[in-house]
Amino acid sequence: MQGVMSAVTHVWRNLLRSTSGQAIILGLTGTILAWSCWFGSPAILTALDWLHYDAWLSFRGTVPVSPSIVLITRDEASEARFGEGPWDRALFARVVTALDRAGASVVALDVPIEEPSPPGRGGASSDAMLAEATRNAESVIFPVSLERVPESEGGGPDLVNSGPGEAHSSWPMLMGDQGSQLRQVAALKQSLPSFANYAGAIGHVLVVPDKDAVTRRIPLYVVAGDRAIPAFGLVLAETFLSVSQDYASLDPDLSVTLPSGRQPGGHVVDLALPTDAHGQMLVNFSRSAAENNFLSLSFLDVWSAIEQGDIKALRQWVEGKIAVVVPTSGSATYRSPLGSEATGGALHVHLLNTLLTRHWGREAPLFLVVAGALFLSILAAWLLLSSSGWKTPLGVVGIMAA
Repeated sequence: MQGVMSAVTHVWRNLLRSTSGQAIILGLTGTILAWSCWFGSPAILTALDWLHYDAWLSFRGTVPVSPSIVLITRDEASEARFGEGPWDRALFARVVTALDRAGASVVALDVPIEEPSPPGRGGASSDAMLAEATRNAESVIFPVSLERVPESEGGGPDLVNSGPGEAHSSWPMLMGDQGSQLRQVAALKQSLPSFANYAGAIGHVLVVPDKDAVTRRIPLYVVAGDRAIPAFGLVLAETFLSVSQDYASLDPDLSVTLPSGRQPGGHVVDLALPTDAHGQMLVNFSRSAAENNFLSLSFLDVWSAIEQGDIKALRQWVEGKIAVVVPTSGSATYRSPLGSEATGGALHVHLLNTLLTRHWGREAPLFLVVAGALFLSILAAWLLLSSSGWKTPLGVVGIMAA
């Protein structure tokens, strides 16, 4: 034992005597101190950690926008015609039927479906009309509203088996310990309506910002009971690419692969989606997180074409495309890395665009981040100890920027 202690003491003394050894000690100490600061001010350090990434998003070149995405938006003219607040679901039923007949590959309604229509907005008859339109259309996708529950509660209550119609066929069963690995645990705010069973898929529009209140990633799956609920943008991509729900599920290691996805031009390719350790994916935002980066139509213009029987215009707008109807008003907004505000549904449209254009990025593994920080800390300490003059602080600042 004395021999071991003597050897350790000898090595320690040699480290203290040499410039390289002192740099290693200072670099290691600085890295540990910097890492510990996350517990004191996570918001500030999160913003600093993502500073270069956010700046790159702002100043890079043009990002591809998929021509297969068409947004049908709620504007002032539409509100002047149909009123403010929630709209009658009979409107959506007629639009869904018309878009499906016009050849839209996918029709998505970004509207809350859990609560029944109020009597003043159509009531049960309007819900019945939307149910019939959903049943007759080929591929209608709905979002589901979720609320987060503390992660310490695990997977939350058994929401899937607590009532009829609450688990949709597009929600895969959890495997192994996936429920404990997925960071965002979710609970249904309300039971799904009976007509949700007619939908091609149902996805969550949950958005979980980082510690600095900026949304950069979206969880591709969240947990509810013994099921994994896929993201709204993910199920839109799966449906459009003709990926079978039986195969497009969460892998045991939380990676996500879309096998045999149909690409523009008809060729087929497997898409391996980059996710972090918690099943989240970086969203590749375009210049603004607002909806107007995509091909956008006014709801009133679409409605007018339907009333006039202008099927030619409808086909020109939506044939072979994903038509996303976004008439929700008063929804919460979230800040993107570009500084703009957008609803959860709009952020999921950017996830959809990221998937369709295959223009995504990957986060560096944690061990590379730690190793890189340690190396730069040691390099900065060595530079301070081994040189002098006005160039030294400039070099250290350059290393800090790196």
